Amino acid sequence: MRALPQRPIGPPRSAQSVRLLANGRARALAKIGDRQGAERAIGQALELSDLHDVPAGITSCISFGPYGYARTLANAITANVSLRNVDQILKDAQQIDDLVEHSDSSWSRSLIRLDVSTALLQQRSPDLERAMALSREALVLSGNSPIKSVWQRSHDLREQARRWRNQPRSCASMTTSSGPGAHSPLGLDAVPLDGLHITLARVGSPDALTPAQLDALAQSAAEALPRAFSLRAMPLAGSRGAVRLSVGPWEPLVRLHAALLEAGRRVGIAPRKPTSVFRPHLSLAYNNRRHPAAPVAEAIASLRSLPAVELHVAEVHVELQRCGSEYRWDVLTSVPLRTSDLVGESAG
Repeated sequence: MRALPQRPIGPPRSAQSVRLLANGRARALAKIGDRQGAERAIGQALELSDLHDVPAGITSCISFGPYGYARTLANAITANVSLRNVDQILKDAQQIDDLVEHSDSSWSRSLIRLDVSTALLQQRSPDLERAMALSREALVLSGNSPIKSVWQRSHDLREQARRWRNQPRSCASMTTSSGPGAHSPLGLDAVPLDGLHITLARVGSPDALTPAQLDALAQSAAEALPRAFSLRAMPLAGSRGAVRLSVGPWEPLVRLHAALLEAGRRVGIAPRKPTSVFRPHLSLAYNNRRHPAAPVAEAIASLRSLPAVELHVAEVHVELQRCGSEYRWDVLTSVPLRTSDLVGESAG
């Protein structure tokens, strides 16, 4: 037999090579830690995209057509997650954000969010709240039947975020921590991490109270507030109106509520409800659509086995204002609770 001469292998030139370079080579090399090889493959893919008349948007990942430029960058983002190239990830994600958001592919919108969430945790100063907010959006977009890639990346993100699991605000991620689609079919509006709160007393609408009245209330409260205390956020409950965590023990919260009511009475601002009807809870999501409680309870049933989270209550905020379908803080002043004399006092 006679050996055939081999053709010299040159750089890839076909538009189809963009797919192989971005989705295959770059991501595989990044996974094994070959930074130079992965970045070279990404560069080649983008150069080929410039040479060929490829679509601009998020083209289908299962189409036989060439990758669009935004699709190539989306794969570059995934490769850069493995390389921990945070600045490049955020830059590329910003560049294709509008194309992603107008894409017909909810999978793509979900995957980009998960990649950006991971990058936000890889930063020198991790942005936990933003990362968890984006991950919630990603899981809602995926619905009850996420593709394998969404499941895997959400699982990886959860593992990466595990180091923060004991932080009080991490309890907001409980609704997504057991897997995709926990409450998304119900269209619930999740409370943002910076809006988590336990409502104590409503003293009036923002436009009905003057800054002087609120200052007087804060000063009055500062003289009467009890010591700081700890609570435990316990299993989830669902109703027609919300998904919420029970908190306990109630005793320190009831004392705090009573102290705030007395402080308000001293300055002529009477809260609407007496302490006798105060029922403390921590809401994670609100239902702004009409449907019965049973589907809500059923959707969160699998989350009730999650462990309790310990919370430390150290201050009271004067104002919390609801905006549309969600709560957003509008803090005019904060009043610290007195430092506890005994560590763990009032803890459940």
